[in-house]
Amino acid sequence: MWLELFIGALQARFEQIVITLPDVESYAGFIEKYRTHNQVSLRPYPIVDEVRNRAQALKFFHDVKADCTLVTYWDHMAKPQWWSKMEGVEGEVWAVCFLSPLAADSSLWSRLFSRKARKRHANKKIFIETPPFLTKMFCLDPLLVEYFNAAGRLRCQLLPDPWLGESLNLSKEEARRQLGLPDDKTIYLHLGGHYTRKGLGDAVEVWESGELPPSAYLLRAGVTRDSYLQRLQDLEARGVAGLINRFLTDEELNLYLCAADWILLPYRDHLGSSGLLCGAAAMGRPVICSFAGVLGTTVKENGLGLLFRHKSVPDLKRVVQESMELDPDSFQAGLQAYRNEHSEANFHRCVRAGADA
Repeated sequence: MWLELFIGALQARFEQIVITLPDVESYAGFIEKYRTHNQVSLRPYPIVDEVRNRAQALKFFHDVKADCTLVTYWDHMAKPQWWSKMEGVEGEVWAVCFLSPLAADSSLWSRLFSRKARKRHANKKIFIETPPFLTKMFCLDPLLVEYFNAAGRLRCQLLPDPWLGESLNLSKEEARRQLGLPDDKTIYLHLGGHYTRKGLGDAVEVWESGELPPSAYLLRAGVTRDSYLQRLQDLEARGVAGLINRFLTDEELNLYLCAADWILLPYRDHLGSSGLLCGAAAMGRPVICSFAGVLGTTVKENGLGLLFRHKSVPDLKRVVQESMELDPDSFQAGLQAYRNEHSEANFHRCVRAGADA
């Protein structure tokens, strides 16, 4: 996905683009798409193990002698043991980091007495150090841009996080009909990972309280850990929740976003942004999230939904109750503006601005 976005940005600057990439199953569709492209040529290379085999990938950095090497998912390469293998790579090296893996800064007191806090602090220092061979850094998270630019060695270019594909020209009613969802409920959608920081447990606790109107419907879509399954199934038996316990295709993901009234983003200790915020805006659906971090600031400043106190289940419950009295369409102006700002065209413009800096 990100490789295609960068190709789209650079096609206006270069007559011919040669892409060197691993000849593995996950790239099969991409390879087929660009096999006969007039401007983009592919140079697949064999690789034994597809699962994040960094040592093999780093070897090819030197072998292909590219004019520019694009390293996606920089957070997986930001370790000194990998940097030594990248020294001497010919041409420019650009890195892209999508979401912040960094936790909040620990206090000096915490670092004195907590090994975990010391490790977290050390990892942050390494992450933002940016080794000398790196010539361009692109980030999709304003928090990361702040960290990198404060470190001073390399200025970081902020990229808007686009939701790929056209917004579905589909009514909420039609999306629900296709998915078999109830049409007489106000649907609150929780998507994606089941990690603790995604706040699914807080949402479940709100619905378990029994203090919401019966028309408030919690829809959980995505692979869900066992610790939440029984609780969600109990809510499902009461008719106030639904559970889709599997991975969703991109097409299904857009359908579920269209079918919802509100998108729940009740994250805990999540300081960065969220790709799902762009998905919600693309489909014109407001969100509910906490005031914390970049996500809370973005939602507040752009009028993208409602906010509650960080990690407060009672306040999340209050906001859900409040949302039942509001028309989700009242947030359309902010959602439309945010959608336009995070378009593919604007992504391309920002890549070119970073390349020229």
